[in-house]
Amino acid sequence: MLQDKRLCILGAELSELDIFERLLRFTGAQLRLLQCFQAVIEHGSKLSVELAGAYITRCESGDRSRDYLIQLGLRLGGFFNEAGWYADAERVLLRCRQLCQAQPQSTHYRRLTLECCHRLLNTQSAYCCFPAAAETYELSLRLLGLGHTAPASAPPTETLRACLRVLDGHPDCDSDDYRSTACVAAGCRAGCASAALLARLCKEFSSLHFVRCDYGAAHAWSTRALALLTPHAPARVAVEVIRACGKACVVKRRFAAAGLLLRQAVALARRAFGPRHPAHAHALLDYGFYLLNVDSISRSVAVYEEALSTLRRVFGRSSLHVATAQEDLAYALYVLEYSSGRFYKARDHAERAIRIIENYESNQRRSSSRRSMTSKCCLWRSCAPDLIYSEGAPPTDVYATPPGPAHCPAHSPAHSHAS
Repeated sequence: MLQDKRLCILGAELSELDIFERLLRFTGAQLRLLQCFQAVIEHGSKLSVELAGAYITRCESGDRSRDYLIQLGLRLGGFFNEAGWYADAERVLLRCRQLCQAQPQSTHYRRLTLECCHRLLNTQSAYCCFPAAAETYELSLRLLGLGHTAPASAPPTETLRACLRVLDGHPDCDSDDYRSTACVAAGCRAGCASAALLARLCKEFSSLHFVRCDYGAAHAWSTRALALLTPHAPARVAVEVIRACGKACVVKRRFAAAGLLLRQAVALARRAFGPRHPAHAHALLDYGFYLLNVDSISRSVAVYEEALSTLRRVFGRSSLHVATAQEDLAYALYVLEYSSGRFYKARDHAERAIRIIENYESNQRRSSSRRSMTSKCCLWRSCAPDLIYSEGAPPTDVYATPPGPAHCPAHSPAHSHAS
């Protein structure tokens, strides 16, 4: 139906929660489902809103088991995260977390709650919901037995390994019931061990601190996550953790380690998912950030352009993921063309990012002022020299030297992603 442009019929089919759930279970078609989902939304559908509403209605009706609803909430919220529809992901995951917390807090349900917190942190960090993210962060620490940990610090790796021993020591960790619920809900083909779950949580803790510009804590948590990776960790988990650690090393000015980590993340993503997958594109965005900070500007622009091309193929031209890539590319082009004062390409990408974000906020009925201001700041700085030059002053009168990339607001937030 997507190839035949029968988008109205496709939208009607996908808006049925039972049909959409069956498609979510078919992991081999995840990339195609993302393309169909975004195409229907660009056609004018409120598909994410409808599906989130249908899930909440189903939870309130009480005609399905709690375990079924928790699994569905984890899958649906995770998919919305990957697609970039964060407000609806948060609605679904908050309801899912309520269901998890309403159950007897055995190890089984504690781990499901942590799975939900992992996705919620991804949503709330990407969407800059800092008070809600702080609440989720503190809940995660309590569930891990780390409630005494200072909010901006990371415990020693041995303390985290003690958390693993506590979780793994419970008999229902190895039960078929746990595997069918936690691991399948996590979307892992091989089943996620405790180390993979804890590594993902530490990675989200790092991302939250990164967005809040607490780079010391971001680096500390990312190194903890890296230490928890095992040879059996799913490729997606490994790529996300390595990316987070590499990006934290960039802002800590540890460029040798950052380059090594981010090149490894790109290579692993390409090998595991292929060059046209969003996971590879997001790894490229982080690698482009590294190149920009080591003054390899031309290579940074080329990497950003490759990432943007991939994201457009998957998500179309109106996704928040595409807007983020265009923000990054706009700033890299601004730095590249600073000496010439010709900012036409940078301005075009910044304006496109602004339009996408404003349309996104209209659809979600919620403001994401930081992202809008990021784009507008980049646009203004790109346009200002041209405007002054047109009035007779040379571009170099505006800035004596181009600002350092690491200090530009466009590179302060973590790429979400989707993560």
